[in-house]
Amino acid sequence: MTSVVKNIAGNFLSISVGQAVNLILNVVTFALIARCLSIEDFGNFTLLIAVVSIISKCIDLGLSPIVLREKSRSNSNDYLLNTAITIRVIILFFFIILANIVFLILKFKSGEIIIWNILFLTVLFSSRIENIRDLLTIPYKVDLRMYIPSMLNFLGGLLFLVLVAIIFYMKKSINSIVFAYVFSEVPGFILLIIFLSKRFKMKFKFSLRNYKWLIKESSPLAGFVVLMAFFQQVDLVLIKLIKDSYAAGIFATPLKLFIPFNLLPVAIATTVFPVIIKREVNRTALIQGVYKMLIFIALIVIIIFNFKSTEIIGLVFGSKYEIADSATSVLFLGIGFLFFNFFSHSIFTIEKKQSLTFFYVLILVTANILFDFILIPHYSFLGASISKLIALIVGFLFILSKIKKVDISLDFFNLKFFIFLAVSFLFGYFLAEWLSFIFYTISIVILITLLAWATEFFKKKELKYFYNNIFNRKI
Repeated sequence: MTSVVKNIAGNFLSISVGQAVNLILNVVTFALIARCLSIEDFGNFTLLIAVVSIISKCIDLGLSPIVLREKSRSNSNDYLLNTAITIRVIILFFFIILANIVFLILKFKSGEIIIWNILFLTVLFSSRIENIRDLLTIPYKVDLRMYIPSMLNFLGGLLFLVLVAIIFYMKKSINSIVFAYVFSEVPGFILLIIFLSKRFKMKFKFSLRNYKWLIKESSPLAGFVVLMAFFQQVDLVLIKLIKDSYAAGIFATPLKLFIPFNLLPVAIATTVFPVIIKREVNRTALIQGVYKMLIFIALIVIIIFNFKSTEIIGLVFGSKYEIADSATSVLFLGIGFLFFNFFSHSIFTIEKKQSLTFFYVLILVTANILFDFILIPHYSFLGASISKLIALIVGFLFILSKIKKVDISLDFFNLKFFIFLAVSFLFGYFLAEWLSFIFYTISIVILITLLAWATEFFKKKELKYFYNNIFNRKI
């Protein structure tokens, strides 16, 4: 058991560090893009990426969690992975053909058709959109050795940053940025194929073996994946339709900061998913610990982004985007609900309760779109942030009502917990007036850590469990 938990720690560390570095690269890169383009063009570029992301999830079919689950149970056969890759590639090329027919009917210009087809290639190559590339990392997830995919993701992010810096210096157009966005991922994709073949003796071949079973098993998740993509990107699309490219460009700044934080619960879920399935650790202690860790990190992020949003937006994207500070504060109030909801969805999948994940995200998207139509006409990009926060709260309440179906206890939601939250926000509010961003961030991390200890947010038994396992000691 000790070696398993040490692998969990090492895998989580490699994923977390990789995700953190890629988050920084992503922020810096999009900061350069925001400065390179006008607010309207930045809005149009992020809208293009949003549309391709939604399309990517439409052909996803929710296959990855099922393939991961089955490969975690039996790591000897690659046929199901090949089947999933085959299904997605077939649907992708069918969609590209259909899209080009539509482009011709609508009389798109040749340059526009070329740009769209180049963007469609991101579905094949990209680690940012995660479609085919997501399936290719499954053997590493099962093996609890995600450092190679993490390094290759870093390579793609670094190459994109370098290309954007060159474009920024040469003052090129939005088309140049699209080319950089797509082709910066190609080297990492090729290297991943090579490493898979060498390390896991992976043999890629066209296969539709057991495709009916796989599609049936993943069908509830397919709806979840598509609707989740809508949830992440629909505000941007609706702002463009209801308002204009300028409003979309302003809202894109908090959104570009918010979405990458999805990577944290993804990293943690990816690490513990195979281990919980194999039942090789104390399930209750591990799940409780993950929930508390996510809430602890979310609280730090919420306070920093709420009380220093103007400085963050100005520092990252430039002063012309500081009008988005209120929208940023409101949007980041939802990060705790986002973390909690995402990890709960992973637990539902492990326990074969995929239908609950579908109903959860259906409620999420319905609430989001409903409040978007109500609030965006009156409050523009701020209204979009408010509607997303409301949707996350509604989704959180739904999950709370269903969590007992998977035998999970949330006994840490008690009086001490709410005192912990209240005091943390009070400290955050008063310190914001006196400290600069860097000192404020350091102070908040230290203070919230001390408050978590003082209120016994993390129980000694839980801390001892993780400490003894991670440092190879007996329980």
